[in-house]
Amino acid sequence: GFITRQVTRGKPDKDISKMLADRARSAHPFKQAVVKVENAFCLGDPKAAVVVVAFTDFECPFCRIVSPILRKLAGSLGDQVTYCYKPFPVKGHGALAVSTSKAAFAAFELGKFWEFHDIMYEQFKAHSDGDLKGYVTRLGMDWNKFQEIRGAKDTKKKVVASKREGLKLGVKSTPTIYVNGKRYHGEKSEVELKDRIQEELELVDK
Repeated sequence: GFITRQVTRGKPDKDISKMLADRARSAHPFKQAVVKVENAFCLGDPKAAVVVVAFTDFECPFCRIVSPILRKLAGSLGDQVTYCYKPFPVKGHGALAVSTSKAAFAAFELGKFWEFHDIMYEQFKAHSDGDLKGYVTRLGMDWNKFQEIRGAKDTKKKVVASKREGLKLGVKSTPTIYVNGKRYHGEKSEVELKDRIQEELELVDK
């Protein structure tokens, strides 16, 4: 179980107590958030028993680790779990944050978001327009169409709306994760995230 896992890792009692408090806060928050998924990129049914939403950024080094984990978990836990990705460009991540968030919407509209997602995190340090053109072409998308969507006013509005929703919820950094509207607190490792999602499945089944 959780405590055995942390003791085995050599965690001191003080840290384990905090982690237990984070687990309790994640599963039973004072208030659940209403996180919209209409403009999110969802892997699975948005009405699944457990919907995991992450506000994230292609320019975020930690998202590079966490988002692929959530993608993997949604694929391995069956049709009861859906992962929804919501762009949340952070200025501190560099000048490309907004641009690559727009690119995410373009890839989504062209039906290749998750393939694009994988390449963008695999090639984390290569996000120039020249790099993107190579990825888009490799995935069978039309570069001119991609650029047209990416530069459209409507796409900019979608990025702004996604960011604004996160800010309204109190999101300050990426990745920020919600499991059925319950903000996740704690270590964002594959083991702990899987544990939290499975816990939510049990709560839903009760």
